[in-house]
Amino acid sequence: MIGVTAAASAGIYFSCGDIPPVIAAPVALGILVGSLVGAKVLAHLRNKTIRVTRLHPLNGTSLLLPSPLPVDQGGQR
Repeated sequence: MIGVTAAASAGIYFSCGDIPPVIAAPVALGILVGSLVGAKVLAHLRNKTIRVTRLHPLNGTSLLLPSPLPVDQGGQR
C-alpha cells in the first residue's frame, strides 16, 4: 500500500516541481540496481552470515540511542 500511494503522489509532486528529476532519477536507478544486486547476492549467502551482518549494526545503533526515562511510580511531580 505504501508503494501504491507513493506512486500515485509522485506524479503530483513532479508536476508541482517539488521533486527535481536530476536528483530523483539517480536515486531511482540506485535503488533498482541495489535491489537487483542484493537479491542475487542474498540467494548465495548462508543464514548465519545474514544474521551476523544484520545483528552487529543493529546492536551498535541501539547503543547510540538514549536510555529510556524512569517511570514515575507515585504519580506526583
